[in-house]
Amino acid sequence: MAKAPPPAPVERDNSLNSIFYTIMSIMALNFLGGATFVAVSTLLGFCTTDDLFNMAQVLIGNNKYVMSNQQIAEYEKLLADRAAEEKRLDETLGSRATREAAAAATMDLQRELEERIRVLQILRTQQENQLVEIRQQIEATKRDAQREYEKLQAARKNATVVELSQNSEKMKKTLLAMEPEQISVYFAQILPSAGPSEIARMIHAYLTPEITAEVLAALPALAVRKILPVVENRYADVDAAAVVRAWTTPGTDDYKNIEQMAEYLKRMSIPQAFGVFNQLDPKTRSSLVQLLQAP
Repeated sequence: MAKAPPPAPVERDNSLNSIFYTIMSIMALNFLGGATFVAVSTLLGFCTTDDLFNMAQVLIGNNKYVMSNQQIAEYEKLLADRAAEEKRLDETLGSRATREAAAAATMDLQRELEERIRVLQILRTQQENQLVEIRQQIEATKRDAQREYEKLQAARKNATVVELSQNSEKMKKTLLAMEPEQISVYFAQILPSAGPSEIARMIHAYLTPEITAEVLAALPALAVRKILPVVENRYADVDAAAVVRAWTTPGTDDYKNIEQMAEYLKRMSIPQAFGVFNQLDPKTRSSLVQLLQAP
């Protein structure tokens, strides 16, 4: 039995070729139309070479988008405003380098002020704590002195005040023979001429802690405020620069190490302590801050 002949391949190839040529013709027409549109737009001024370049950059993926004319105008205005602002700042505040240097100097000053404020707060807190301790010590000393005073009261009843002498031994005997109230009257009388430093020296040289407590308790409040700081702090009436020179001069009795400096700063009033602290070199100040912050 004979087989049926296969379909004619020539007719199938002609159909595929017809479809292919149709597609290619449509693509060619689209490309030709697009190219003609671009060429005409360029010749008429609707599209510039920069626009063509930007569109090509978007198509190949180098740029994400192309700015519109309005966006370009807004961007150019922004650049112009920025340039005008820079010019205004240069005229009023100086060049950018000057402004940056001034800003850096301001930041350095701010950090230094913050450091000094922190030190001042530390000193203030320690001064307040120290005042509480001093009050407690004074009260305890007054109680002890009262007991001693009661024991010696009978022996002092017939004691008379002898003529004061500049001789150290006689002055000591004279003061010890006086009642604390009498000593306080004497100190109040000589305070304007002798000054608080001389009275503090006499207290350290001639009086016991018990008698000192009674004398301070009997003195007027104004006199105590002048004398007590000098009694507690030997540098109370010394200039801050002089204190720093004394503390930092090796081979002298006043030379102090960092720990000793911290202890003396704690005894000083806040204004004096802050003044002395500012006169010290930065390395010493940094070490003192760590010691003053320690509990």
